[in-house]
Amino acid sequence: MVFGGILGLFFGALASSDAAILANYNFTGATASVDADANSTATSFTSNYPSDSGLSGAGNYFVRVQVTPAVATTTNYFTFTVTAASGFTLNLTDLALKTALVDPSNPSGTTFVRSSVDGYASDLGSYTQTGTSGSTFTDRSIDLSGAAYQNLSTITFRIYHYDNTDSTSSTGLVHRIDDVVLNGSAVPEPASIALLGLGGLSLLVRRRR
Repeated sequence: MVFGGILGLFFGALASSDAAILANYNFTGATASVDADANSTATSFTSNYPSDSGLSGAGNYFVRVQVTPAVATTTNYFTFTVTAASGFTLNLTDLALKTALVDPSNPSGTTFVRSSVDGYASDLGSYTQTGTSGSTFTDRSIDLSGAAYQNLSTITFRIYHYDNTDSTSSTGLVHRIDDVVLNGSAVPEPASIALLGLGGLSLLVRRRR
C-alpha cells in the first residue's frame, strides 16, 4: 500500500509534465490569458505604444503605427510573460498567433517577434503582409522546441510592428494580433523529483523496519 502510494506520487509528478497551453489570449473583451495551467502563470497581454493601441471592440489587439524601418523599431511593442510555479520549469514547443494589416490603399507592414531568452536580440519570426480593407488574419507559428527554450523559469515575448513605406496618412497602418497561444509544459525541476523519490524511499525503509 505504501509502495503504491509512493509510485502514485512519483507518476503524478511526471504527469504534470504533459503538454499544456501556458498562455492563451483570445481578446474576447479582456487581455488576460484564459489558460488553465496550474503550474505556470501568464501576465495580461499589454502594449507600451504611446497611443492608438489596445484591445479592439472586434475582439483582437491592435496598434496604429507610422514607424518605418529607418527608425528604431524595438522601442514599442506588445508583450506578455509566462513564469513557472516554484519547483517547476518551462519547456516550450511553439508560439501561435494571427496577424492582420488594415489599410485600404494596400501598403505593406511587418510584424516580428523576439524573446527575453537572448535579450530580444534576434527575430523568432518576421511576417510582412499587404494591407487589406478589413481584418484578414493569417495564421503564424514559431517553433520553440530547441534547447534554448527548455528548462526556463520565466520568459517574456515582445511583438513589434513597423510600416514598410513612409506613411503620410494621419491614421497610419493598423496592425492587428489575435489568438496568441504559447504551447509547452511546466515540468517538475529535477531536484524536486529527486527529493520526492528520496522521501518516498525513506518512508518505505521506515515501514519495513
